[in-house]
Amino acid sequence: MEPFLEGKTIFITGATGFLAKILVEKILRIQPNVRKLFLLVRASDTKSARKRFNDEEKVFPIVGDISFEDFGIENSEMFKEIDIIINSAATTRFDERYDIAMNINVLGAFNVLKFAKKCSNVKILVHVSTAYVCGEGEGVIQEKSFVLGETLNKNTKLEIDVERKVIEEKLKQLEGQNLTTKEVTIAMRDLGIQRANLHGWPNTYSFTKAMGEMILGHYKEDLRLVIIRPTIITSTYKEPFPGWIEGVKTVDSFILGYGKGVLNFCFGDPNTILDMIPGDMVVNSILASIITHIGNDQHYPSQELIYHISSSKINPIKSLDIQSFLYHYFTKNPWMNKDGNIIKVGKPTLFSSMDSFRKYISTYYWPLLKIVQLANVLLWHRFDKTYKDLKRKIDMAIRLSELYKSYLLFHGSFDDANTEKLRMAMKEHKMDDVLNFDPSCINWEDYFMNTHIPGANLASQLLLFFYPNNFYTMELSKIEPFLEGKTILITGVTGFLAKTYVGGEGEGVISEKSFNFGDYYIDIDVERKVIEDKLKELEAQSLTSKEVTMAMRNLGIQRLRMTMKEYKMDDVLNFDPSCINWEDYFMNIHLPGVVKRLA
Repeated sequence: MEPFLEGKTIFITGATGFLAKILVEKILRIQPNVRKLFLLVRASDTKSARKRFNDEEKVFPIVGDISFEDFGIENSEMFKEIDIIINSAATTRFDERYDIAMNINVLGAFNVLKFAKKCSNVKILVHVSTAYVCGEGEGVIQEKSFVLGETLNKNTKLEIDVERKVIEEKLKQLEGQNLTTKEVTIAMRDLGIQRANLHGWPNTYSFTKAMGEMILGHYKEDLRLVIIRPTIITSTYKEPFPGWIEGVKTVDSFILGYGKGVLNFCFGDPNTILDMIPGDMVVNSILASIITHIGNDQHYPSQELIYHISSSKINPIKSLDIQSFLYHYFTKNPWMNKDGNIIKVGKPTLFSSMDSFRKYISTYYWPLLKIVQLANVLLWHRFDKTYKDLKRKIDMAIRLSELYKSYLLFHGSFDDANTEKLRMAMKEHKMDDVLNFDPSCINWEDYFMNTHIPGANLASQLLLFFYPNNFYTMELSKIEPFLEGKTILITGVTGFLAKTYVGGEGEGVISEKSFNFGDYYIDIDVERKVIEDKLKELEAQSLTSKEVTMAMRNLGIQRLRMTMKEYKMDDVLNFDPSCINWEDYFMNIHLPGVVKRLA
């Protein structure tokens, strides 16, 4: 990486987002000689922005808002320093309020472009979009740019200024109706979907991201613009560690709903391809595009700087595969409900269209809901909980289906000819291992079973813990004044905190006292000599690494047992399993403990 990013200053928007976090970590890890990273952060002031990042000397959080011109920044010196701009700021909610999506995904992108033009040394602007700007296209989707005003249905005319006017008029109309904030939000979400559908897009997200691309392509002039179009972004494949994901998005909503017993279906024709790509591969493609184009004066047509970061062409995964992975995972690793009971899952029903799904709901679930509702009324609300739970499950199933149908019932595949050229360029530079974004290496079954589903589960648990009511806001710690300005060195950073069990299996109150050197007359030098002698003995036996490990583990147990017997402590510190009655242990100790813990 050294010849390419060494000494460079990079400006990143959307810096607290999932992709940007992976990106920042990757840059700092593989190119420690990067000059500066300016990270655009939405915060109330510079101090609070600084607190969102470690005091890394190369990282400079900048307070700003992408929806404002120049992001509200007045630092004129920064305009002279920036070499590279990466715009990863976006609202990815499919049914976002139209005014918010317009401000961030469209006008925000335009503000990034205008900002880039003021940077005297900027060499490249990388814009992270989505492959689904194509809408509900079929066949092979090409890596080609949009023309300003282009629509997918070809029957309407798209003018961004008109769309802004529609938003302004709608907000004025709602303002005069004395509505609650929630009612205004619902109305603005509905407006976004209506306008998207009018012009041929299935949702507000893909519609506004397409408009963002249009405005960038039309006004970029001589600025080198690269557009990265990832498909469904999933948890990290390898870096910085496998299975990292933030929030619950797209396919994860169905995964978690199925595991919790809320949903029992999947979408897609059995042979429909679900195009997914791990987050770290998206980040690697961003860096690869910068390396390829930053020092290259060659002129490229705009369509050659658009990259589909996808898997459907190289390593497709089908809806039927996902169905199988879900069933096998949650059969082997069932979750428990809040009452401590195991949630049993059946093979999910596969729907190939929204019509078949609606028919299924109306045939099996609406009649059942009506029966429960009637019984609840007749029996003085005895079935309140049952009715609410069933209605919640039905509402969730319908909402998720409507929201994500354009992804899960997608019948196209994404051409990645440009991306393949990028991969070849990395091979030529011998950087294809460092910047791997080749999905052909993914074993989807292994990835889902051992990486993605466990990662999505952890992400959902963290959300539930920190945001139990979906609106909880964490405050700064009250211990802040005591640690402010302090430098802390922590060892064993991959462990789960230091343990209190150095006291062994003692009984009663364990005193807060230190160990004396040689407690119980254990001679540490003798123990070290025993270890050295054993290792020499094993070295002469030409054993495998695994066999040596087993022998050294056994030595530790043997030395401990011998010491305990010698000092008549084998009753106090017993670790002889021959005394265990396994039936009694499992029936009365272990299983009740597991159930209690999980509950």
